[in-house]
Amino acid sequence: MADSQTKCVTRLLSDAPTRKDAFSHASVADAIAELVTTEIGAKCIGLTGTWGSGKSSVVEILRHKLSELGHGNLDVFVFDAWAHQGDPLRRSFLEQLINRLSSIRWLKHPEYWEGKKEELARRTQVTSTTSQPQLTFLGGAFAITLLLLPLGY
Repeated sequence: MADSQTKCVTRLLSDAPTRKDAFSHASVADAIAELVTTEIGAKCIGLTGTWGSGKSSVVEILRHKLSELGHGNLDVFVFDAWAHQGDPLRRSFLEQLINRLSSIRWLKHPEYWEGKKEELARRTQVTSTTSQPQLTFLGGAFAITLLLLPLGY
């Protein structure tokens, strides 16, 4: 019979990504690493799957692998669309991308990009106006008088 004083220990599973590969996520990370290191040009790769399927772990293994390989000209940018649920997705993505590129110093003229982020957030509004001067009746009469004045003199 169980003692009434015996406590039940509760253990929670961590949701943090890991570099320990218990489910062969390294093979996916290896394939992505090979793709981005051998093919020319920028890549946009999406990982989809259910909660807990290992997407974040694949990304963490990939980051570690690329840093081990010494590819300093490569970076892994992660955008979690779920975390921005309810936000305008395009704006949120571009703001996060600008923040990431600024933090790794890949952007020239960071003040320009801060202005672009303000535009994206609609906190600043760019307007342009053009004006064309128009001559009033009184102004026209005065101009004609000035022109005819030397003739009358």
